[in-house]
Amino acid sequence: MLLLQHLKRKLKKRWDRLNKKPIIPNKDALWIFGVQKSGTTAIAALLSKRSGLSVTLDTKMLWNPYLENIREGKLNLLQHINANPYDFSKKIIKEPAASFLIKHLKEYFYLEKYIFIYRNPYDVIRSILNRLNIEGDKVNIDINSVNPNWRYIFGDGTNYILKLSKHWLEVYSQDEYIYNDKCLFVSYDLFNEDKLKFIDELCEGLQLPKKNSILNILDEDFQPRGNTNVDLRVFFGEDNFQIINKICYHKMIELEQNFFGNNINLNS
Repeated sequence: MLLLQHLKRKLKKRWDRLNKKPIIPNKDALWIFGVQKSGTTAIAALLSKRSGLSVTLDTKMLWNPYLENIREGKLNLLQHINANPYDFSKKIIKEPAASFLIKHLKEYFYLEKYIFIYRNPYDVIRSILNRLNIEGDKVNIDINSVNPNWRYIFGDGTNYILKLSKHWLEVYSQDEYIYNDKCLFVSYDLFNEDKLKFIDELCEGLQLPKKNSILNILDEDFQPRGNTNVDLRVFFGEDNFQIINKICYHKMIELEQNFFGNNINLNS
């Protein structure tokens, strides 16, 4: 009897393995792009819950060394995705590093519609530094003190505000993908003004169902919260504040005026 039960269990496991559906990347996935700390996690998580669609919230498969190797042509992204399909099998995929790989991703994924989240450079950089417990008014930092997963955006730690500013600018200078009919270019600030309305309008714009209530998680911290109650000129110091101005200001104004009708002047 025991032998028979053992054989039955063994046959069942084999049957389950044979009938298990293979995991394959989802070519129809809705991608969410945007620089780190621009609200991508909160928006992706709430959109997933509201619509009932599965989601990947960050994937190490697109972090360094993979990111650098893909960008330098040392790693084929399509082969990499097929070899590591799980994170790419969801209905919604959110990964800030993917913002640098759109030209590669569109060779595999259909990208019929995608979301690109905008946040101004001062708050993005301040939030990144808050997350990593780094001051904003220095010239250089010890790169070894930075979380290894974040080091690539700081370079070697010298002139780190300059490097973070260029990082922001590179993400939001992709006019080919931002000024695109397939792109829903949205503002993190508008999300914060009315989160439920924002998510519901995304569902409507993307023709997604509104299956579940999100009222109980609207104010949940999906990432460690930064200190928004701060004078940015004091946080960065005048020199670093002007570095951000010099590099990012014109692109910021262009995007905010063209997409959100904002008319601000932080140079004064």
